[in-house]
Amino acid sequence: MQIPTGLLVDHFGPRRVLTVAAVLMGLGQLLFAIAASYPLGLIARAVLGIGDAMTFVSVLRLVAAHFPVRRYAALASLTGALGAVGNLIATVPLALLLDSAGWVATSTTSASGTSGAGRRPIASLILARVSASWLYVATSMELDATDPGGRACTAYAVS
Repeated sequence: MQIPTGLLVDHFGPRRVLTVAAVLMGLGQLLFAIAASYPLGLIARAVLGIGDAMTFVSVLRLVAAHFPVRRYAALASLTGALGAVGNLIATVPLALLLDSAGWVATSTTSASGTSGAGRRPIASLILARVSASWLYVATSMELDATDPGGRACTAYAVS
């Protein structure tokens, strides 16, 4: 997705692409939350993945446009590191929300927050990274879950 995203960023600009990415991630999460079949769940995950793939290249373009060349490598690395930290920080709140509300409500809430942030590119990036990690953990938990509400594997997500 990096080459098509790069072409989109060149043509439409990074802010517009980030906005579309946030909306795609929100729609993918919402579709995943309401998916009643495995094929629909796979399509939802693909939409989410396309949106997530569009964020990093767009942010790299913003960094290149707004910071000196000598800082580009450090800021590109920092962007990736912040994404990883977001995954770590989101784990415990996600596990608590999943335990209390279940994975459908959690994914739906996260979807509305992600797609609603499309008007603000930086907020979109942060919410996109966090919500993508939420959905990844929720899906990982659901694969091992014995309870339809997704409550049986809370310890799996935290450990």
